[in-house]
Amino acid sequence: MYIKSLVILLGLVLLGAVSESRAQTFSVTSYTDPALFAAAAPGATTYNFSGLAPDTSFTAFSSGVTVGPAFFSGSPAFFAIGPNAGFGTYGVPILNAGTGGAFTTAELGTVLSAPVFAIAFDVGSFDDTNKALEILVAVSGFNTLIPISPLDLPGTTSTPEFIGLVSGNSNTKITGLLFEEQSGRGFDLTDFSVAATANISGAVPEPTTWAMMILGFCGLGFLAHRRKQNASLLRVA
Repeated sequence: MYIKSLVILLGLVLLGAVSESRAQTFSVTSYTDPALFAAAAPGATTYNFSGLAPDTSFTAFSSGVTVGPAFFSGSPAFFAIGPNAGFGTYGVPILNAGTGGAFTTAELGTVLSAPVFAIAFDVGSFDDTNKALEILVAVSGFNTLIPISPLDLPGTTSTPEFIGLVSGNSNTKITGLLFEEQSGRGFDLTDFSVAATANISGAVPEPTTWAMMILGFCGLGFLAHRRKQNASLLRVA
């Protein structure tokens, strides 16, 4: 009974995901592998945060700043930090949202000057505290933000984590993002990339996504097989 219930649950989850995608007419594939993102969004342009702050110091922004096609604003604290300012070990200029724990949530939002099919960021931890970064996506034609699986940021690392998002629908595009870190201790952006076009039909899910899809399809197939067996038994009876 337990196995049958599990199979039914897997089938409903898969069908629910498909129904929700069709109803919203929007889906997004997230990537933590830069190579897979590059294959799904060829020709993406990368921007960094050089020139926003002195080499050995920082600049605070109260009303936001524009970098390439993106306008950034943060709450309650928002800074550009030079590569040799002593506030990180990345060796490149960064954009930082952080409160040092003085507030409960650090936020950084970006609005794009033109909608895109793909966007990616390199994100690091502001300090040595492990934390989860919530990501919400703004999409053309939708009046609510769509949440993406949180990105885990390990502390004490000089290598930022990569997160890439590609639209799965040719009729909708990404118009902006909101990052939220609930401890308030902050996070850094070292660069970002955008692509006006994307290889939507050739987008390849990452292994964990494939595993969930395969498990769901197997569950549906097993359930159909059981129903066929039960129907045969009823006819024999």
